[in-house]
Amino acid sequence: MSITYEQTLQWLTNRHATMRIPKSMEAVGKAIDAVEYRIEKTPMPKNMHYSGMIVASCPTCGEELDGEEYCPSCGQALKWEDYDGES
Repeated sequence: MSITYEQTLQWLTNRHATMRIPKSMEAVGKAIDAVEYRIEKTPMPKNMHYSGMIVASCPTCGEELDGEEYCPSCGQALKWEDYDGES
């Protein structure tokens, strides 16, 4: 049985809510942040006003993309299947 990133995120979030030790809360909070970047998100269309072109951008940081599997700026996992390229 394989555990998904979504299941891992849910487990960490539930665990974080019950913690009382600050260092443990900080560690689990960082783990939550890391797992969230592994969950694929669909790129967003971005209108380049100076040229009128529509380009793909990272849904997390806004960096322009060119078909990468991960954002080169922030590391967000990307899911291109649902990207339609329209604003």
